Amino acid sequence: MRTVTFSTPDIQQAINENFVALNTNIEGTALTGQSIKHPPTDQSGSCIRGNGQQNVQTIFLTPDLEILHAATGYLDPQDLYEEMQFAARLFSAIQVEPDNGSALIRNAHQERLRDSGFSKNQINAANDVELMRAMMQDGGMMQSAGGRRPGNGSSMFDSMIRQQFLKDQRFSIRYPLMSLRQLESDPGDLVGRGQTFFSSSSNSTTNGNR
Repeated sequence: MRTVTFSTPDIQQAINENFVALNTNIEGTALTGQSIKHPPTDQSGSCIRGNGQQNVQTIFLTPDLEILHAATGYLDPQDLYEEMQFAARLFSAIQVEPDNGSALIRNAHQERLRDSGFSKNQINAANDVELMRAMMQDGGMMQSAGGRRPGNGSSMFDSMIRQQFLKDQRFSIRYPLMSLRQLESDPGDLVGRGQTFFSSSSNSTTNGNR
């Protein structure tokens, strides 16, 4: 994201005008989970939304360091711009109704998922087992009639993109206004606990990480 997304002039302008940006190296912290090791000199390949879920997280915080929105993994410039717009609208709504912040966050993320074509059962599943059952009943990651992002049927990875998008929104629905400190102490529900396939373009083995 540093070399593509954050290097886009429109993204830089939007960040500078509307956000207080902080880029933190999370290597060696609980937030990184585990990732497959590969040579740091490898040529990076093309990425789809959500790649490197445990390697990079974009987290939108209130001034009190409470999470109002999160998007894990790689975001291209268009994806990041959409996430920033969503977070900015949500923060503005919370400023108008500060005592109703948690409900506003839940409602906004639920509405976003409905608009993106996810079923009520997928949105409201209490845990991963129920979510898997809902996806099987619905025939997988449902698409909206308008083909709205994320995942518009144009990619063989469309289902993976939509599943990650769903997981990000469900995190905010389940944990509205979670403190950053709480996330840092146990980030598993956001970034996962297994290995990610955000690895190198070669099959060589090394002790280095990107």
